[in-house]
Amino acid sequence: MAATRPKLNSEAYRIVKVKEDAFTKSGTVLPSNFSIVYMGDTHIGMSGCSQSPESKYEQLLKKIISSNTNGDILCIVHGGDATDHGIDNLQIFIDKTWKTLYDPYTNDKDKIPLFLNTGNHDFKLIKVNGQVTNYDLTAFNNLVAADELFKSDPSAPHPDVQVVPLNKLYLRIVLLNTGYGNRGSFGSVDIGKFEKEIKEIDKWMTYLQGVSNKIRFIVDMHIPPQIGTIGNGNPSHVLNNQYSTLFSKDILDKHYRSMITVSSHHRHCKPPTRYYDPHYKFDFFLTAAGGNCDTVCGGKCNPKCSSQYKYPYHAIRVNYNYVKNILAVDPIHPYDIISL
Repeated sequence: MAATRPKLNSEAYRIVKVKEDAFTKSGTVLPSNFSIVYMGDTHIGMSGCSQSPESKYEQLLKKIISSNTNGDILCIVHGGDATDHGIDNLQIFIDKTWKTLYDPYTNDKDKIPLFLNTGNHDFKLIKVNGQVTNYDLTAFNNLVAADELFKSDPSAPHPDVQVVPLNKLYLRIVLLNTGYGNRGSFGSVDIGKFEKEIKEIDKWMTYLQGVSNKIRFIVDMHIPPQIGTIGNGNPSHVLNNQYSTLFSKDILDKHYRSMITVSSHHRHCKPPTRYYDPHYKFDFFLTAAGGNCDTVCGGKCNPKCSSQYKYPYHAIRVNYNYVKNILAVDPIHPYDIISL
């Protein structure tokens, strides 16, 4: 009988701790530079595609692996919508991830761990008389969410979200759940859920900043906030005014000095985008154009999708280094786009 696999994010965390040790040079002041790849919107199970989403996903993972010539990719952060229909194809996504990123390698240092966040398509919808009354993440939590990431800072007032703690790199990666509402429009069933997350994260970040002013934060969120070029345009595919304001007021305005990246996804009809905010003074990235196939761009987005971004699948590789002992996006070569 084959051994039972760990949860997807538990395995990623086990591997990333090994890689963190490799990036931390013994006897030196600073860890070595590294990069993180952001992607999302695989949509396994989407119909009407000339090429299956799982095939495109595997191909993009292989391109990410081939780009890792210097071995400096720390991890992949997948921003959600792994599947197109809730939990129906989640195991296919997990199997494809395992087969491509983990099975070919015996040494953990050679593996690229993948953390999966939740998107609006990853929820099982609970309906009564055809109306959505609740959202269920039980299956997602059973297969993906890592218990240890919900308590990654035991002494801190930990938020009810997954956080990847990397103490030796002075880094926390927050997997913020914005998947409650379809298309970013939060309904009555969502009242209080997102606000609770934000308030808890605010309190937790404040605590950690009191522990060390060197700690830096990355926030991944499936649905983008209304910020600059990543949040303009179609209002149905960004956080609505209420929740975008809440995110800005309690997270960005209070903690921007300790934040280095916000990564987001969800917007199929936009190209991969980097927006440097002159007020907050850090980068917002939108992977966008993820999971695109004939169903999405040939119909819903056409002619908004340019031919360049109509069908490919994209990831954004962000490069980080240490400037005066503080982690930051590389100012000389901040990012690369990896595309099929």
